[in-house]
Amino acid sequence: MRPKIWDEDFTFCFVRNPWDRMVSEYLWKRTKKFSNFDEFVNFSFHNKKIEYPLHKNKLPSQYRYVTDDKGKVIVDFVGRFENLQVDFNKVKKIVKLPEGELGHEKKKENRTYKDYREYYTPKTKEMIMKICKEDIEMFDYCF
Repeated sequence: MRPKIWDEDFTFCFVRNPWDRMVSEYLWKRTKKFSNFDEFVNFSFHNKKIEYPLHKNKLPSQYRYVTDDKGKVIVDFVGRFENLQVDFNKVKKIVKLPEGELGHEKKKENRTYKDYREYYTPKTKEMIMKICKEDIEMFDYCF
């Protein structure tokens, strides 16, 4: 985006709790390659990668998308996936669009999800804390 447009327009992004995000990745990409969540996290920790086809297999940090090269946040609003509807309504109000429910394109029917915390052991919790340290600190996430 051209700098003038970037400076004049309202910019926003959404981030997700890193521990919840890892569980989501595991559930979405679960393959025969990983027999359980611990194995998936262990692989991610030791290889610093997950199967992200658009990111050349590197675990993308969320903060890199919203900061400049000096670490300054460059968007006007950072919403949270955990508050998606509420935060999206804030964005819509700022840009003067009517409130409305967000759709869910790839929703899995008949699937119930456990709270993300239930997937973790103390060891895997710490691994994600190390892998996603910058995101956790910048967006003030806690387990």
